[in-house]
Amino acid sequence: MTSWLVGKSIPDAMWQDAVNIFAFDALIQNPDRRSDNPNLFSRGDEIWVYDHETSFSFLYALTPSQAYLDKHVFYGRLKSKEIDLSGFMERLNALTYEFFTSLRADLPTEWMNEKLRRIEAHLLEVRDHSEEFIEGVRRRLA
Repeated sequence: MTSWLVGKSIPDAMWQDAVNIFAFDALIQNPDRRSDNPNLFSRGDEIWVYDHETSFSFLYALTPSQAYLDKHVFYGRLKSKEIDLSGFMERLNALTYEFFTSLRADLPTEWMNEKLRRIEAHLLEVRDHSEEFIEGVRRRLA
């Protein structure tokens, strides 16, 4: 694996992954995957994300605007390009109460707290408004 180089163009084979990562970071409100701090590895045609410590900013009483997405590592490369978010939307819509029930069964007890409940509620709320969320991502990149 190699670190993602600052300013690296997105190879065609990684294009859809880059689109999905941008949408994912919008979903989890991750302001830390910036051009100057990509928090990405690549290996072959795969991109691997890491470092989500600033995600879900609403947990910390922060209400950031979506402006942080303009600094996203992929924003400049994806802006004004045709993007396909259909697969992302399918995966988002697949988040169910049953999924979270199963997930909680596998998590350590100390993770069962109010923050986890708020994250789950956030993800389910976005899922319930997935079309609006996807349209917001499209508008941000238009």
